[in-house]
Amino acid sequence: MAKPCSQGFSGRAFERAKEVDEKCRNEHNVERAYFEKFIKAEIEKTEPPHNYKCFVKCVMVELLALNEEGEFNIDEELENVPPEILEEGHRIIKACHGTQGADACDAAYQMHRCYHRENPSVSIQ
Repeated sequence: MAKPCSQGFSGRAFERAKEVDEKCRNEHNVERAYFEKFIKAEIEKTEPPHNYKCFVKCVMVELLALNEEGEFNIDEELENVPPEILEEGHRIIKACHGTQGADACDAAYQMHRCYHRENPSVSIQ
């Protein structure tokens, strides 16, 4: 298992983080606290509101990891992995490939939950 990742990351996903954060939070009316939970991989004990799931979908769509219909693009998601955690990131993504949801928003959220279940110590802080 990888060490907890609290250092800064680099890579293409992180170059767009602020822009994607603002766009998706505004589009789905999600408070900054929810975004903080997302980047720290803090999974809710209860089912989150649907707009939060759609926020996660928006982030994944903006980073080309998911299309609007909720179909996963594994090649793009592999490209999003920061070089600092490349090996473990690729393992997690491959393990979660095929995760499904009730709709596109839920599929994105379930994918994020799967990432966290695979290795809770890897978070993007």
